[in-house]
Amino acid sequence: MNTAPGATQGAWRDSSNFFHKGTNKRWVTALRNDQVAHYEEVAAERLEPELCQWLAGDNATSSA
Repeated sequence: MNTAPGATQGAWRDSSNFFHKGTNKRWVTALRNDQVAHYEEVAAERLEPELCQWLAGDNATSSA
């Protein structure tokens, strides 16, 4: 299944390039601490706890 934006319109030669695994921690310096705290606050207010855990990378609750 192609879930990258524009994948069905041929925008990507290989839509897997759109997604990163995060294994090399490129994201670590992308946000300041206050931005991370704001994200976590908003996510906790608006999302189910299981989704917050999944987004944070805690896939232990995943049934997949």
